[in-house]
Amino acid sequence: MTRPAGSGARSPDPRSTPDPTWLERWRRAERAAQGVVDEHLRAGGPPTVAQVARLALRCLPPEATVLCSASLPVRGVEWYGPVRPDPPRVLANRGANGIDGVVSTARGLAMTGRAVVALVGDLAFLHDLTAWLEPARWPAASRNDQVEDRLALTVVVLDNGGGGIFSHLAQAEVLPADRFEALFATPQRQQVREVCAGLGVPLLEVGELAELPDALSGDRGRGPRVVRVVMPPADQERAILGALHEQIGAAVEAALGPAAGGA
Repeated sequence: MTRPAGSGARSPDPRSTPDPTWLERWRRAERAAQGVVDEHLRAGGPPTVAQVARLALRCLPPEATVLCSASLPVRGVEWYGPVRPDPPRVLANRGANGIDGVVSTARGLAMTGRAVVALVGDLAFLHDLTAWLEPARWPAASRNDQVEDRLALTVVVLDNGGGGIFSHLAQAEVLPADRFEALFATPQRQQVREVCAGLGVPLLEVGELAELPDALSGDRGRGPRVVRVVMPPADQERAILGALHEQIGAAVEAALGPAAGGA
């Protein structure tokens, strides 16, 4: 377009001038924040959802699919999943109540031939036990036992004995302890170990975080299996996670001052 006669050239808006240091400042800030998270999550003690989520997403191959249950698993992945150039695909299945059909969804994903790791709580696992029975109910003509036997499906059960997410929400603050336990924490009598034995599902139990990478890599592609991660009870986990969030938040904020350089 021709500029009208007599109009002067407009000076460039300084806000639109590219800053060649902007991207690098953000990269420095990201590296600093990730270093702080690593430092705090490497600490000893019982596993937390933050540590499990970060370690699982770090050690899984890029061709894997991670299915996150609602509640604490999806929050652990969102808050503490590591930054990597080749991350696995991450999916979530909300459902009417947050836990409906999670194992069934994971099984369906694995039927595509991809390695699938589902991160679920013990309530979500117990809520969808019929997923383990489904192949036996299919008509014989539609079953594919060879495919079923080779499913690369690992369901990681974060077993804290109840609905851990509610310990982090307002209900835990306003309800008497007995009412909260009955209505929201909902501790279960059923044990993941006993359920797996009854259903004939292979089970591996992880008591320490260092055991998780081997548990996730072993027997992949030899049929569905469960990895049970023994977590602190839900009420204890609430205190542990709450303190961890505060510590990491404060440490990241302190590290970002010099690292971000104005980002």
